[in-house]
Amino acid sequence: MSYSNYIVEFGDYSGFTDITDRVQGLSTKQNCVVGEMATMRCTLTVLNNDGAFTPGIGGTYSSVDLFSQAVRINKGSSSYPVFHGLIEDIRFQDDGTNSTVELECVDALTVGGRSPNGFLETVTAVRPDYTLIAGLYNGYTDPFLAVKFMDPCGMPTLGGGSTPEVAIDTFPTAADKPINYLALEGLGDASVKDLLNNQIMPCFLGVAWPTTIDTSGASAVYDAKLVNQLTRETQTTFEFGGTGIPIQSLEVGFRVDLLYNSATAEQDYLGTTGGITKQNSSSIDKYGVRHFNMTTMKGYEIRQTGMPDISAEEYFTQNYSTRFADVRYAPIRMTVLLEAAEAAGIAEATMHSLMSIDDGLWQPAEITYRPTGAAADVTEICVIAGRRINAVPGRTTITLDLLPAADYQSFVLDSTVLGVLNQNRLG
Repeated sequence: MSYSNYIVEFGDYSGFTDITDRVQGLSTKQNCVVGEMATMRCTLTVLNNDGAFTPGIGGTYSSVDLFSQAVRINKGSSSYPVFHGLIEDIRFQDDGTNSTVELECVDALTVGGRSPNGFLETVTAVRPDYTLIAGLYNGYTDPFLAVKFMDPCGMPTLGGGSTPEVAIDTFPTAADKPINYLALEGLGDASVKDLLNNQIMPCFLGVAWPTTIDTSGASAVYDAKLVNQLTRETQTTFEFGGTGIPIQSLEVGFRVDLLYNSATAEQDYLGTTGGITKQNSSSIDKYGVRHFNMTTMKGYEIRQTGMPDISAEEYFTQNYSTRFADVRYAPIRMTVLLEAAEAAGIAEATMHSLMSIDDGLWQPAEITYRPTGAAADVTEICVIAGRRINAVPGRTTITLDLLPAADYQSFVLDSTVLGVLNQNRLG
């Protein structure tokens, strides 16, 4: 049985239109960066020989305000979303005989994140990171103080009747797990996205990325993932090489670009002074100083039931001076073909999960390969930090950006992949 096809559609609350048969190609770029809310992009090339999209000639979609529309690309069904976003640019190629339209799309949180933050400089408090991140988009009235901290930012309504919502799917939130607390004050007039990426997200070891757009309820819901301490609560280990997904190309090298052995952190809110600098002398002796400077952090402290609280400055500098202090030889980038996986008998659900923006990012990858001149295979455990999907009819190329799991994942009890003593990090 062959794999199911893509489903490409655009629309809003008035309905979505399937344009899969018009799509000549698609290209997505989706990268997760530690300490940032990621930006997700997609380019669609759409056939327009009938002038359906051309303004002013009475085409089927010529009267549609495309810049107010959402684009959803799923693989097989809505269970496997490849990209969901908003149209931000349109380019026509038309020679009088043949016409195509390029739709440039970006995730909704990047669009809404251009708004100035709606923080009201009236009160001071510390709250969990996921509360503040969601509040920057949705607005936030504190249930304990009955005080309004933030107004909502300008998320597109897609023609819905109610205020849109950004829903943050986060791990961890339980009291027995480490939770990052942030200071709600002194946010200034920075945009939501700048505030997230420069003062909030870098405070802790976390990654976040936008996922899907849901218009089934009274208002648009823009979903996002937030992973703290670098490890998802539910891991899906994708196997490549050997009996796993066939590898078309693999780039391996020294990850000097990931090296840090010195860090400075300074909390930026009222009543704070000084800061903390930590250095890893043994790493500095070998490689010289590789410094990470964070002097505008809104991080307050890390809290965990049964454990002493740790200041955000201490947590940040300890991790960035020790966790990334070694130069590793590891996979950097890998390319696989969807059609080769299908021919090799890899389950459709496996490949569609790999392509899913919900399931395929920030997951472990077990990569088996044999270097030239080696007598045996080598197996490396990496993290899928990003991917580019390029598709034309009959061919889909998936390029995965990789990070070494030894540094970018934490110990998972009873896991044969992330629970290996003397290999995976306990803290």
